[in-house]
Amino acid sequence: MKTITQKTTTLFLICLIALAITGYTYSHWTDIVTILGTANMAHLEITIENEKLIPDIGHVKYPDNKTVYISTTITASWEIWVGIIIKNKGTLPVTITYEVTANKPNTYFSNKTYFYGPYATTPPSEVWCDLNQTNPPPPNGGTDPPIDLPADNRLVVWQKIWLKDSPPAGYTITITSDYFATFGGWYDSVAVVYHLTKG
Repeated sequence: MKTITQKTTTLFLICLIALAITGYTYSHWTDIVTILGTANMAHLEITIENEKLIPDIGHVKYPDNKTVYISTTITASWEIWVGIIIKNKGTLPVTITYEVTANKPNTYFSNKTYFYGPYATTPPSEVWCDLNQTNPPPPNGGTDPPIDLPADNRLVVWQKIWLKDSPPAGYTITITSDYFATFGGWYDSVAVVYHLTKG
């Protein structure tokens, strides 16, 4: 016959084993797993990657690469070509449109805008680097807006503004060319601003 000590020891061991199994089961159901990761949110952003004026009368490019500002005094037969490279720095494909506005009724100036691209790499020289003569003709192969611009692609824009009728001395006007990038309800924009004064 088993002694009381052996029975107590056996009962104690059974309880200990049952408690260990219960703890093991409980631990498997209550472990917390932490997963660290990064979620990238889509964003929309266009910038002016490069700009060129013909003739080069000087300009200011704002530090955020969103605006090129040109301020000049005009004379008879005045005209200028302004080229910009718009880059889609966002992660979304966008649609490019544009609008030319003035701060007052514009009866003295005309403009024409030409679009080239999109380009996944540096735009070809025939639409950018080769255009350095005094009065460049617009290159062939332009595109009419709206224009689809994929992420990390570029669009070349050339705009000619010229004086079609002489305003009175001291006349000042601000003409703004806004280029809009849209995707659904999101949008961003860049601009070229001309502040023109008749000398």
